[in-house]
Amino acid sequence: MCAEKRSPLVTARPKLLALLKDMTNIDPKLRIKDTAEVERRIGEIISEDFSISNDPIALDDDSHTIDLLDDNEPNSALPSDEWFRESIAEAETRRKRRKVSASLLVGLLVAPMLCALFWCGGGNSSRYRIVVDVLAVAWLSILCTLELKTKRLPNVLTLGGLALWLALGFASGGVGGLLAGGKAAGVGLLVALVPFLFRSMGAGAVKMAVACCAYVGWGRLLPFGVLCVMSGVIMSWGVCVDRYWNRAAEKAGTSFPCSLILAVATLAVIMFKWIGWVA
Repeated sequence: MCAEKRSPLVTARPKLLALLKDMTNIDPKLRIKDTAEVERRIGEIISEDFSISNDPIALDDDSHTIDLLDDNEPNSALPSDEWFRESIAEAETRRKRRKVSASLLVGLLVAPMLCALFWCGGGNSSRYRIVVDVLAVAWLSILCTLELKTKRLPNVLTLGGLALWLALGFASGGVGGLLAGGKAAGVGLLVALVPFLFRSMGAGAVKMAVACCAYVGWGRLLPFGVLCVMSGVIMSWGVCVDRYWNRAAEKAGTSFPCSLILAVATLAVIMFKWIGWVA
């Protein structure tokens, strides 16, 4: 016989207790499996106009006893109001810290880019393009790290990156550079909406895809799309093989980090650009 347990949750008549017992029976063969039977018995219990009992209830199989809590007895199992207030304050503090950290990261990305724009020359300068590409790699690394750790892509980095790439396109190429980045971002948004509507891509990943399209520009948009498809197929195949090999059924419902696909495709475009394979 197990130790006596006290709970404030079961304070009803024997029919309800019997139903709970049948639904949670330790023997699977004796456990209720038909939902229609559960609905029928619940309907019978509701139709009886039962009242809350103030007497202890004991199971008939001596497996354990459930007693009601005394009103004068303090219940340590239920959290206090002070605990809720502390939890809310702690969550608010964590949100503020995340916002400050994201703002600092954006500042660390923007400041060197502005320095590169004014001190490394115009958009055709190799030094300027090196600085921009290095900072793009840092931006992609931050986004991938955040999604892998927190399963989120902050708007301050995705939309901020989009605004930054468009602004740098205008600064280095004038109206033509802005239009090239804008057209690429628009096409990227239309294409990314398809997997988003089928719930295979999150809103944060869509914003990151648009920002990546704005970065690569109109002229490199086609190879960027092909590389996204290729890296997506390869990564998906690898994940499927890993899940099958490890028999990790619990991983089947996890979301795939789309930021890795976008980062790999963008890095490949940068590499091909310096090699000379893309214009």
